[in-house]
Formats: sequence, structure tokens, C-alpha cells
Amino acid sequence: ALNWLMLGTLAVGMYNFFSQLLSQPICQYLGETIMNDLRVSSLRSLLHRHISYFDRQSTSPSACAVLLYQQPPLAMSMIDNRLSIVVDGIFSCIGNIIMTFVVCYPVGGV
Repeated sequence: ALNWLMLGTLAVGMYNFFSQLLSQPICQYLGETIMNDLRVSSLRSLLHRHISYFDRQSTSPSACAVLLYQQPPLAMSMIDNRLSIVVDGIFSCIGNIIMTFVVCYPVGGV
């Protein structure tokens, strides 16, 4: 039983290492994709507005362009951080369920 426990602990450690290693590039790619989709939908929304919408100073074309240019890096970093937390949680749950069956089955606990 001790041998299986040692192997299970080692497998969990290796799984954790590789999931942490892979989660950062995956989350960066997904954050960029989501941000790109948000930019396209924002621009599409602006293109379909009535011309009177742009007469106000807060929604002038220059104000809209500044918002579309300045806000994406901040929003992308927030999306990337939250997405990495969710992806890490999902990988951890899947890994824990698999490791529970792998480690406990030979002992007779499941």
C-alpha cells in the first residue's frame, strides 16, 4: 500500500507540474482570442449606431477610438488571470478524480 501511495503522490506532483506549465500559454491564447472577439463586436456595434449617438462628447468617434485602444490590455490581463484560475481548477478536479481511482483501487477503497 505504501508503494502505491508513493507512486500516486509522484504522479500527482508530475501532473501538477505539467498542468501549471501548460496552463499559462493556453490562458494567454484564450484571453487574446476573447479580447479580439470583444473588439470585433464592439466595432460592429459602433458601426450600426445612429449618427446622433456620436454627437455627444462622451461618445464621439475619438472617445470611442481611445476606449477601444486603451482598455483591451487591461481587460485581457483580467480575463487571462480569471481564466487561468478556472482552467487550473478544472485540471485539478480531473486530476484528483483520476488519481483517487488509481491510488485507491489497488488498496480496495473504491
